Amino acid sequence: MKRMILAMNKFRKPIRLAVWVILVCMLISIGLAWISSGFSSLRGWHSFFILSVIVSAFFYWIWRAFLKLEQPKSEKPITTWIIRLAITAGLLRLLLGVFFFTVLPIWGYGNPQELAGYTYSDAFARDVAAWDLAESGRSLWTSFRDFEHVDQYGGYLFLSAFVYRFMGSETHQPLLITIIGTFFSTAGVLFTWAFARRMWNENVGRASAWFIALLPEAILLSGSQMRESILIGLCAFVLYALIYYWQERKRRGLGLIFGGLLLSLPLSPPVTGLLILMLVVIVIALDEWRIFRKRALWITLGVVMVLVIIALWLTWGRIAPEGISNPIELVQWWIVRTATWQSALSERASGWVEKVLKTIPEWSHPYFLLIYGIVRPLLPAAVVASGAPLWKGIAIWRALGWTVLLIFLLYGLLVNFRKRPDRSKLAGIVLSIWLGIIVASFRGGGDLWDNPRYRAVFSSLQIGYASWAWIEYQRLRDPWFRRAIGGTIMVIIWFIPWYVRRYFPVTWPVINLFRTIGLGLLSAALYVLWDWVRTEGKQRTEGTKIQGK
Repeated sequence: MKRMILAMNKFRKPIRLAVWVILVCMLISIGLAWISSGFSSLRGWHSFFILSVIVSAFFYWIWRAFLKLEQPKSEKPITTWIIRLAITAGLLRLLLGVFFFTVLPIWGYGNPQELAGYTYSDAFARDVAAWDLAESGRSLWTSFRDFEHVDQYGGYLFLSAFVYRFMGSETHQPLLITIIGTFFSTAGVLFTWAFARRMWNENVGRASAWFIALLPEAILLSGSQMRESILIGLCAFVLYALIYYWQERKRRGLGLIFGGLLLSLPLSPPVTGLLILMLVVIVIALDEWRIFRKRALWITLGVVMVLVIIALWLTWGRIAPEGISNPIELVQWWIVRTATWQSALSERASGWVEKVLKTIPEWSHPYFLLIYGIVRPLLPAAVVASGAPLWKGIAIWRALGWTVLLIFLLYGLLVNFRKRPDRSKLAGIVLSIWLGIIVASFRGGGDLWDNPRYRAVFSSLQIGYASWAWIEYQRLRDPWFRRAIGGTIMVIIWFIPWYVRRYFPVTWPVINLFRTIGLGLLSAALYVLWDWVRTEGKQRTEGTKIQGK
């Protein structure tokens, strides 16, 4: 009897947890089914329930496996605040996805994607194609062959069609796919915390978890049936696995790395290739660049080359045009095509960009568009530009999130390249971050939607470094952080009237873009100089008073 009581006590907590999870999943499923039907019925609620239970069980398994990896090496018990934050972030993303699905047909511009409840046109085209494929009875493997017009790589289309065919109901319910993005985004919060915690310390990990939980671009993508929501979580997982392997030197770390890369490969081979390159750069930097003198370098490069060759072989017909027979020609074609596309896309999206390009040499166009893409979404443009209130709110929200993150990334450069003992190790993180930002800008053509979502895939790496910069500021009380914020505000102030003049009949003497940029940078430099002189003078005065005493 005593053993039976002990056994019951042992399983009481897991049983209670399972009951609560099932009840919550049932309530969420009923609500999603009601909303999906246009608030008319609960038809198809079982589809949401099955998928919700599956992802909840999978997330619980990930959490238990994570505790087995981390708890033995932790000085203190790992608290449950991170799991509560991750789940809250996931529910926030799901709630926002439901909100957009509900209000876009009413408050949007009335185009087909918004009337169907989709934020992104890409998500609309791919999701409709996935539903049609699931209902057609055709093999799901055709998603990798016959649907290049809606999904260039086919992986996300395959996943969506799989869910619709085996867990869907008799009607198309896009919010089913939102649950998947929510799951990976929830896991992304957990693994971003774990990566930053191992790479730096507990404080940086905590700041990183909060930062990515509230990052506007990640929230928007996770609630919008976009493959980037999955890639954000996978990228965070791979980065954590890399740091785990580097510190523990256990084979399971390599298995986790390759597992994460294999999962991301069908979703986006280019992102996987870029992620592999980032991993190589980070590892070389962690080894303080000594790996160039080791045989392991050539073994690693050999493994990377094999993975790249396999990826190219599997996807060659989908990424290479006719007449391209080798990777070197493909890279050359990609650079030329991307530069051309970048220019055409930016000119079509903005009339003033076309005017600016006509006033500068042709050789400088790619560089101008590259910088233009890095700073987008630009906060002054989001604040001033006209449009539907819903979209204007989204624009300001996204621009504010990227502006704050960009300030921390730039401030991190100032902190890192001082005389610090870990400067060479962090150089790999810095190079990888800006490699991802530059490639996203180059590939996205400075577009207001494609460019930020490409960049957001690596947000766990960006946020980890930005959080480290924030913790360093708190530790050092560095005045250069204040100067970085003040300088950014100066530049923004000059851009506001420039944008106001474009949208409203207001007279403003400075109409040239480059003069506006120059005045903004000059004002920022003057502010930095003034603050430096003021701070130095204050310190000297205080020092004189102390000596006098």
